[in-house]
Amino acid sequence: MLKFIFFSVLEKKAAVSYFQTYIDYILAKYNTCFFLIINDYVCVLKLDKNMRDLFCAILFLVFITPVLGQKIETASGDISILVGEKELSLSFGYDNMNVHGYPSEATFIKDKVKIREDHNPGSGEKFKKAWFSDRETVYELLFIENFNRALPKKRKIKVSVNNTNAKYNLHIQTLWVYPGYNVGPSQPAKIELLLQLYEIEHPETIVWESKSPTRIKGTVAPYKRELRIGSAYSSLASGISFLLKKAK
Repeated sequence: MLKFIFFSVLEKKAAVSYFQTYIDYILAKYNTCFFLIINDYVCVLKLDKNMRDLFCAILFLVFITPVLGQKIETASGDISILVGEKELSLSFGYDNMNVHGYPSEATFIKDKVKIREDHNPGSGEKFKKAWFSDRETVYELLFIENFNRALPKKRKIKVSVNNTNAKYNLHIQTLWVYPGYNVGPSQPAKIELLLQLYEIEHPETIVWESKSPTRIKGTVAPYKRELRIGSAYSSLASGISFLLKKAK
């Protein structure tokens, strides 16, 4: 028998983080109970033994297959050099990034600021400020949260921006972004990137590089723009995690 029990995440702050409420993935599995994060609610599904296997198969198709399908291909080097590393430094670049439908990011920002200012004075500048601050407060945090998703416990890597304890740095250069939309009909965000791994003491030597551009699509399309784009960075982290899992 399948039963649904809902309770507000706001009442269970210790259970899930703010960002996880928008990622729509399995939080935990305990015996025959599954916890799903759906918008601002946790959905607890109680399954009998006969339904458990079927439900697991459905979850794999819905949540795991889209991530596996976003393959990150190697242009040069070998990412398996990270096997055995306990810490990894990250750096993110957004300079000269393009936005879908616009000749430049600056043109995109100018257009969106004007539209908002004409409708509601002050909202345009608020949008501009958030467009840049969301990189550090949303995209990069979601990437870090999901980096170890596919790795077994003994191979998990502590990742952080400008990690001085790490031997290697992974640079994530965003080349293009499609913000997606959610206005009834919805479309997940997409990003194109170049990934480069190098030894911090010898940054001129790239030990691994992805094919460029590598396109990644978000798995969900929430109403908030920053969470749509953030979902793409979450998918990117999961893709790298699966790549590392296969490395020997």
